[in-house]
Amino acid sequence: MPRTPTPTKLHVTFLAEAPTAEQAGRLETPAAETAEFSLAGDEIHLHVPGGYGRTKLNNAFIERRLGMPATTRNWKTVNALHELAADG
Repeated sequence: MPRTPTPTKLHVTFLAEAPTAEQAGRLETPAAETAEFSLAGDEIHLHVPGGYGRTKLNNAFIERRLGMPATTRNWKTVNALHELAADG
């Protein structure tokens, strides 16, 4: 991931569970894609400089490759949910 990514270009994909090594091996960035990702347990951290709406590395792609449910949220939403959880 870049050192100083723009927060609007950051997303987190929450997976139903941590993928096995075999499943994780199926996760590759599509050809000619500018997005980057890193897998951290049951999360995938995405940097999509071209915008999430244009990336091939989207939620449907991740679900197909890993064979499990996932949900992707932008960084602003992740932080807002974190604040709500901390206040509760």
